[in-house]
Amino acid sequence: MQEQELTTIRIFRFDPSVDREPRYETYRVPYVGYTVLGSLEYVYKYHDSSLAYRTGCLGKGSGRCGACPVTVNGIPALSCQRMAEPNMTVDPHPKFEIIKDLVVDLESPRQEPLKPPVTIKITIDRSKCVGCRDCFYICQARVYELQKVDGKTLPVPADVASCCGLTCKMCSTHCSHDAIKVQLLE
Repeated sequence: MQEQELTTIRIFRFDPSVDREPRYETYRVPYVGYTVLGSLEYVYKYHDSSLAYRTGCLGKGSGRCGACPVTVNGIPALSCQRMAEPNMTVDPHPKFEIIKDLVVDLESPRQEPLKPPVTIKITIDRSKCVGCRDCFYICQARVYELQKVDGKTLPVPADVASCCGLTCKMCSTHCSHDAIKVQLLE
């Protein structure tokens, strides 16, 4: 068996029901060819089965899941889509209340969410947008809010810093009118 290249992964750990303060635990994991979710599964299987993280689609295609938002080195991402890299720090998504470790309550935004740096740009072509609101409903990170624009209620990207960016793009992928573009900031 060929020896795999290992890296260090720092993982945020916190159980509000028993811990006073959050902490980080560090593990050595293989990373070449792994997603961040794959690295978390490796930690769970070989190092610490008490690690709590969320999974849904297991990275198989671009379904309507979005259950695994985290931040990797400070940037929001879906763990099933973001490729693992050397020396990662994985934190829970900063917009939501922590249930345990990396699991957040997607229905409970924090009172004072932490703001990661904005790394992407969301553009909506109003001439193509029909106001169906699919992007509003599909976005687990609640990037969009509904606003009246020219007498119509339309989705508007209001919290771009929370967007999982190019690892997600569910809003643009599932826009039946190709009205939404998600791009890296230049």
